[in-house]
Amino acid sequence: MKACQQHPAHGTTPGPRIVRLMTALCLHAEADLRRISLNPAQAVHALRLRMKKLRALLFLIRDMIPQAKMQRLRTLIRQIKNAFAGRRDFEVLQKLVAAMRRRHGLSPLRLPAASGRDTAAAAAKALAIARGRTLRLLRAVGALRLEDLTPQDVLAGYVCCQHGCRRHWKKCAAGDDAKHLHRWRKQVKHWYFLSLALGRLPQTRKNVRAARKLGRLLGQVNDLQMLEAHLSDAAAASWQRAIAKEMHRKKARLFAIAARALHLPRRRLQRRLRKEMRRLAGG
Repeated sequence: MKACQQHPAHGTTPGPRIVRLMTALCLHAEADLRRISLNPAQAVHALRLRMKKLRALLFLIRDMIPQAKMQRLRTLIRQIKNAFAGRRDFEVLQKLVAAMRRRHGLSPLRLPAASGRDTAAAAAKALAIARGRTLRLLRAVGALRLEDLTPQDVLAGYVCCQHGCRRHWKKCAAGDDAKHLHRWRKQVKHWYFLSLALGRLPQTRKNVRAARKLGRLLGQVNDLQMLEAHLSDAAAASWQRAIAKEMHRKKARLFAIAARALHLPRRRLQRRLRKEMRRLAGG
């Protein structure tokens, strides 16, 4: 996501560059779908990552295009990202179960199969649908007109994203349920990818590391919650204790990192970024 890094520091319009970046992500997604039969795990991971980057970039242009068009873009991105989610979730749970058994000495845990409909015909159909949606997404991105997008608009979108992370952190710290943790996790992913995209500014470059740590911990908490939902009654007690212990440890680290990384309120963050932008432009 380096194509956006020059925008905040210079007076040029970032809109066309963002369109080119989004187009490149769509083309890479097409390549991921072509190689999915050769290396499914790697291709699916790369595909999902590109869709998450696209979804994050929508934060920067959300006020520049009609709501109906924005909704169509979000829907296509979500459908492509989730096209092979069942296979990915099953593999994640398998690895987590093995790690938990080694760490806590737990009894074996039987997981439900990935999908009873995971046949060759179903996989081929899912792949064909994903390819069609990726082509539609590519055309929709190519039709975007963002010439009026300014560096200030980009910074405003970034500030809004980080403020959302701060807001969800406060809600989770006050009483973290699964819904708030899920929303916080999605927002942190957006924040991470946008920090990469605007990484020439000292503050956003600093945020990359914090967002990566938060995203990793939130992903681990999400996986533990997903595993807890698959527990059977026979194994529930010992596994629930182990999951609760892991949750407590990870959330303590999660909130400590968030307190350091998200302490700036919205207006102070905006002033700092504008100051850095002017300094970088003048240097």
